[in-house]
Amino acid sequence: MAIDHLGIRVPPSMFSATLKFYLSALKPFGYKEMMRPVENCVGLGVYRPDFFITADHEVHTNQKVHLAFKAENHAIVDGFYSAGIAAGGTYNGPPGPRPEYNQPSYYAAFVFDPVGNNIEASYE
Repeated sequence: MAIDHLGIRVPPSMFSATLKFYLSALKPFGYKEMMRPVENCVGLGVYRPDFFITADHEVHTNQKVHLAFKAENHAIVDGFYSAGIAAGGTYNGPPGPRPEYNQPSYYAAFVFDPVGNNIEASYE
């Protein structure tokens, strides 16, 4: 069974910075804003919205999740990392091989988004 879509909830004060980060960091994958069903919720995707960011007044601190986006090549991983850092993300592991994951061809980069989520781009 596959995941159809997922979303993160962020404090309203972090909504704009978080949206800016994801629009930039996921651009190498082809992601763009695809829908805004209400003002405080944005759906991003390539062909259809599958990743949502919602400002939620009940969220005061982030729940800190790890999201991994599958890339089609090393260049997308590298682009994700550069764009993510430039858009306000924080270093959490530069692009490169990850032999410690017991997959010799695993190539990944990690960036913390503005609210502290560990975002990964990977290729294998």
